[in-house]
Amino acid sequence: MFRREFMALALGVVAWLLPSSVRAQSPSKSRPGQGSRTEPTLQETLEKGLKVRRPQDFAFIKRVVALVKEGVLSERMVRSTFLWARRKTNREFQYFERGITLRAARRGIRI
Repeated sequence: MFRREFMALALGVVAWLLPSSVRAQSPSKSRPGQGSRTEPTLQETLEKGLKVRRPQDFAFIKRVVALVKEGVLSERMVRSTFLWARRKTNREFQYFERGITLRAARRGIRI
């Protein structure tokens, strides 16, 4: 236990003593493409997660994302329906499409 605390303290002191220019530069920033991962958008998550392939399916996803951005549909409802559809063995998109359409219809929203 003492060894861990000592190492943490020593690393903190070394980091504090380094010049600010060295501290500001991280290894991921020095190599382009390394560690520059960004959070996928809702549209990317739905398209990749539901294995969308047909143009009309892409259009449906685009419409759902637009409704979320407008505030008509809640992102929470879309993500929970997405997770529910992903648990199905196959035809995830068809489950998602039907599920989100029915849930939106209950709230008086037509997709």
